[in-house]
Amino acid sequence: MTLRHATLCAIARNMPRMRAVPWFVPWVTNQLARINIGRRNGRLHGNPAGVARLRAALRPMDILLTRSAFRFSDRVIPSFFTHAAVFVGDEVSSCLRPVSEGRTPPPGEATVLEAVRTGVHLTTLESATDADILVALRDPSLVGRRRDAVTRRIPGELGKEYDFWLDESDDERIFCSKLVARLYAHLPIEAAAERPFLTLPDDIARLVMAPDPALSPVILLGDDGPVRGQRARQQVEAFLAQP
Repeated sequence: MTLRHATLCAIARNMPRMRAVPWFVPWVTNQLARINIGRRNGRLHGNPAGVARLRAALRPMDILLTRSAFRFSDRVIPSFFTHAAVFVGDEVSSCLRPVSEGRTPPPGEATVLEAVRTGVHLTTLESATDADILVALRDPSLVGRRRDAVTRRIPGELGKEYDFWLDESDDERIFCSKLVARLYAHLPIEAAAERPFLTLPDDIARLVMAPDPALSPVILLGDDGPVRGQRARQQVEAFLAQP
């Protein structure tokens, strides 16, 4: 275990006892998050053709995992993928606008549900692709009543504060991969977690590699352009195998 892993694990184990978040924690976190190591945007940023290709491949309730290695805050996360979000699509997002506190994109834009430092809200697909690598994952079992159940959980998560302590037991605050795990409660995400007290984006990605995969890669965008199917699965496996 590296020093950064041990530090994060210690925080996750010990900080849940502190229910109130001191004023300086969000401030410090925001300052660290603003540090752009490479002084750049993600390599997928500003690519309308890539966003259009991604939007065409997505279906509502697909899971998005991204890697943004150019941000300082993402360098301390013990996970290859550093963020998790959910593509909800236009139809679902239009039903959520009344409870989204005015932070939704204009009508007609594809939207993404995510938990970031400012809390749980909807954002644009363009904003979600400000990353170096993105993989979209689909749950083949998400049909009928199961899909309805996942969709109905979304309003209860919108507007929640960000969980700076990464506390799995806190129902009032939430972080990105915890949001996905709560929405997709039927998936064995926690069982795939390497750390029983902390769910990370890589734990979601591991469901792609299971003998009976619970998630299937839809499309992967990176340095090699769009990759699909078995090649995308192999690329995810290679990413997770990195030290």
